[in-house]
Amino acid sequence: MNQNMNQWNQNAAGGDLWYDDGKIVIQVSSTATKDKIQSSIDKLSAEQFAGYRFKFLRIDGDVKKLRKESFNTHDDIAFDPSVDIIDISTLLKDIAHLGIDSLIKVYELCVKEIIPLDTPKITETDLAIVVKALATNVKDWSKERRPIEFDVEKKIDFNHLEGKKRLINDYKLYIGKLNAVYGEFVDNATDYSFIILQNLSDMYSRYLGQYESNALFDKIVDETRVVALNSRSAEDIPVDRLNVCINVIVVDAFIRCRIFEDPEGYSYVDA
Repeated sequence: MNQNMNQWNQNAAGGDLWYDDGKIVIQVSSTATKDKIQSSIDKLSAEQFAGYRFKFLRIDGDVKKLRKESFNTHDDIAFDPSVDIIDISTLLKDIAHLGIDSLIKVYELCVKEIIPLDTPKITETDLAIVVKALATNVKDWSKERRPIEFDVEKKIDFNHLEGKKRLINDYKLYIGKLNAVYGEFVDNATDYSFIILQNLSDMYSRYLGQYESNALFDKIVDETRVVALNSRSAEDIPVDRLNVCINVIVVDAFIRCRIFEDPEGYSYVDA
């Protein structure tokens, strides 16, 4: 089973990923020096990872020189710098030699986790413009309700949104930027995030039963786009970037369970 160490402990000591079945623990880093790698080895728990092999993946630059270095290692954790220090070039070569079934799995993972190259790039400034446009001249509500976390894939299946799975998985990668923008606009008088989320929730309730699931999702996106385009706040943002921002905002509402149904009847809690 694959495990993301940072899922339970941000900046987990020594590694980012481990694979129980293959007994592998991996540190992923954009920078790689001998000291960095040695530090990662030193931080690994010999008790937790006894019998594992440690690998260091550099995602920026090659590792030819580092493979010739020597390191102090744990007796119970295997590490051979000549083969266990890898870079993107090495990774791609290994992928190229995989069997067809494994290649399909790699492809599906990339489709799910990587933003397509043809997706217009947006900034927090773009999102801020659209957020302001959507939160203009609307009533204010009290504090936001925050949903308990759930399995996004399960919610997609539960609501028969298979046709929107790619879109949801693509645009959920921008939600961190959106949350940063929402945080900037929170003050004592107005919480833009709640206003927008409540409007989307009301919109969903209004059209529920009139459209099948995928068409309902499109209807919410289209109506939200119209609201933004009718606001002077959004006059200076190109339409393609505005469309991306709208998709991010609607997908965020889906993730927060403010539109479409909870797969297991989760309830909201006050933030």
